[in-house]
Amino acid sequence: MTLARKTALGILFAASIFFLFVNIVTLKDGHNWGGDFSQYIRHAKNILEHRPYGADIMLDPWPVSPPGFPVLLAPLVKFFGVDFKILKVPNVLFWLLSVLFALPIIRKYLDEEKTVAVAVVLLTSPFLFIFKQNILSDVPFLCFAMGSVFLFEKYCWEETGGRGKKRFFYFGASLLFMFYA
Repeated sequence: MTLARKTALGILFAASIFFLFVNIVTLKDGHNWGGDFSQYIRHAKNILEHRPYGADIMLDPWPVSPPGFPVLLAPLVKFFGVDFKILKVPNVLFWLLSVLFALPIIRKYLDEEKTVAVAVVLLTSPFLFIFKQNILSDVPFLCFAMGSVFLFEKYCWEETGGRGKKRFFYFGASLLFMFYA
């Protein structure tokens, strides 16, 4: 590994730790009145209580949101209750994972220093700093979509690289990520 690559990885690691610290420490309790956050929480509670998925939702008789995000929230609700700070942590974690999934794709088009610069810009985004204060499925969706693209890229590389058996794993994992997104 070259010195430039080691330096870039060190900067990326430091930026990731800084990102996690700043964004988790600055999470606020409570939520604004907009969005589907209460429906996601109700769905998560219904999953935990083994109740019908759409029970106690005062909208239409059918469930309005798919179960992907409530399934992610369910363990948090089980162990921490309805704690808004805790339920906002997935936004922070999934944003970091989205950036990490994007890096190998970006690296194909930019050199190491520019790739790390893009990652640092994404990790210090003022948009996320405000957006993370909501319990919404957008950031987890982005993470699973980026993960699917990353895994599909790995599948294509394995297919042309001649390594064979791993390519089916990458293809299947890409489909699972795409399905979950």
